[in-house]
Amino acid sequence: EVDQLGVPMYFSKNALKAFLHYKCELNIGQFKADIRIAFAKSYARFLAVKENYLKVSSKDLPDYIRAGLLSNADHRQMWSKYEGTNRQAIQYLPSDNTVPEVNSEPSESTIYREMNTRYRELEQKKTSADEIQKAMEHDLKTYFKLTGEKEQRFCNKENLIALVPDNIIKELEKILRHVTIKTGKVMSDKVFQMMAIHIYNLVKRSQQDHVLKNDMHEAIIDKYPEMYGVAKECMAILEADLSVRIPEEEASYFIMFLTHDEMDAIERLAKVQVIVIAHGSGIASALCDTANQLLNHEGAIGINARLDEEPQQVFERLVRYIKNHQITDDILLLVDMGSLTTFAGELEKLFPLKAESIPLVSTMHVLEASRKAMIGCSLREVYVETLKVNDYMDIYQDRKALEQVQKPKVRPQATDSFHFRPLAIISICLTGEGTAVTIRDIIRKEISFDEKEITIVPINLVGKESIYARLQELTKEYEIICVISTFAIKTEYPTFELYTVMNRTGLQRIQDCIDEIYTYRSIKETILKYYDMPEIEELLSSIYRFNDEVNEMMSPSLFVSDKIGLSFHIIGMLRKIKRKEQIPHFEKGMVSFPQDKYIVPKIKNLFLDYFREHLEMINEDMLNHVAYAYLARSVSYTANG
Repeated sequence: EVDQLGVPMYFSKNALKAFLHYKCELNIGQFKADIRIAFAKSYARFLAVKENYLKVSSKDLPDYIRAGLLSNADHRQMWSKYEGTNRQAIQYLPSDNTVPEVNSEPSESTIYREMNTRYRELEQKKTSADEIQKAMEHDLKTYFKLTGEKEQRFCNKENLIALVPDNIIKELEKILRHVTIKTGKVMSDKVFQMMAIHIYNLVKRSQQDHVLKNDMHEAIIDKYPEMYGVAKECMAILEADLSVRIPEEEASYFIMFLTHDEMDAIERLAKVQVIVIAHGSGIASALCDTANQLLNHEGAIGINARLDEEPQQVFERLVRYIKNHQITDDILLLVDMGSLTTFAGELEKLFPLKAESIPLVSTMHVLEASRKAMIGCSLREVYVETLKVNDYMDIYQDRKALEQVQKPKVRPQATDSFHFRPLAIISICLTGEGTAVTIRDIIRKEISFDEKEITIVPINLVGKESIYARLQELTKEYEIICVISTFAIKTEYPTFELYTVMNRTGLQRIQDCIDEIYTYRSIKETILKYYDMPEIEELLSSIYRFNDEVNEMMSPSLFVSDKIGLSFHIIGMLRKIKRKEQIPHFEKGMVSFPQDKYIVPKIKNLFLDYFREHLEMINEDMLNHVAYAYLARSVSYTANG
């Protein structure tokens, strides 16, 4: 530190004792950071009062470091050889033994250079020395955030260095120090890792004159105007230090990283707002509260209509709500009856958005609409999927809108061969390029799998369509094993943040996901080994299809491990029937789910369609055991978050 500053330092003997013996919980990273904090405070005083040297004494140190002076006798014995000297401080000189002018710059770009800049700003304002020192110490407290810049973010630095050159990491440290000084924000480990990889790929793109487009660029800089200025400053630092040209479009990506902790990917990318309007005291609010609690997402909005209130008054309240809350997404109205069904068309006349309306609202309608909106489906998709609820309820007879967009499904014959969709791991980053490709490279290196069987598909987070709509589209081509993303997103698949992959905590779980799906696809070998079931190939074809169709009804979807267990559940039951064993009586007991009366009959009918020819006997006990086994697995994930 003395060499960086080029300024002599007097370090008191007691301060040195304290540093040698205090409880340093985060080891070397914290030790270095605590020394830097002490130097930075001393440097603030050095600038403010224009001294010729730096000094640190024990009274300048925080209590947790000063506590080192109270250490045990073993530590004191180490100091016995110093007790003969009268020196109260130890002098450290810069390596060239030169003393710079007070206003000269430190030899390296560090926190000290930031302090120099801040000092000159205050001095130009004719601020007194005391006020300068107080202001700079306040900035330092903001910068070090109570315990200081402990550098624990670099506990996984070795993993990062394997992917990103050290000069990029140092540049990132520099611009994040600048961000902290300007905004008071200290970036998390996750942001540090994401930005390191992004900047590395940014430099490579700039060398190839490759510019990334961001469809959300204008919207992001409009939403975060102050952070836009900070992002531009960071880009200017990188341009000067790395001799690269950074295009304007990168500013929105920097903003997304720097606001990572306050940006919610779900809210940012949602395209449909669900609004419930119903007559009666608190009916709409109650429906929305139920759905929002079950989904753990404040997505549905309830507007209660009094029984004596004119439809025009209700519509005016709806319009005011949309204006006051600046709703710009498309709107799905779930209403109970009467003139409320006409509101969608009227909204389209007043606002630049699309709107649809579904009557006879129920809890199931609100749940399904909110769930589809939450995962980023388009208005048309949310509308059609919500209409499907009426299949379960059998109360909405006019299904013309549904029939226009959905052809009846032709179920394959049991004898038809069953072909699995190819497998895929989805890697998601802001751009769909550099970081997503880095994720792919990590997976290839760290995870055991056959690349001929599993494709790693990189996609970008901020395309024209929501990330959830694109994931839905990918399911038509692939069976998705898991999702790895730089930002936290909610999907029905096992999802891992890049941070957990970088620090290796997520790698074993990803390997488990791959192993599970291999196991599911090779149940046949297990059955042939342990059971006398020569008909297993035909039977498994039916089980796989049955699982797929039941899965489409479920929210959330079944995990692969569930499909394995439930497949053996069916196999075991069919073996019992074949051997003419008694199926245990089904006791529902306390098992009760809101979907009982809608989904259970569908599962039972589906089971009969696929397995009737394998059944010599059919009874309600058998059908209930199957239906509730599937339903219980899906609902347990909703209940447990």
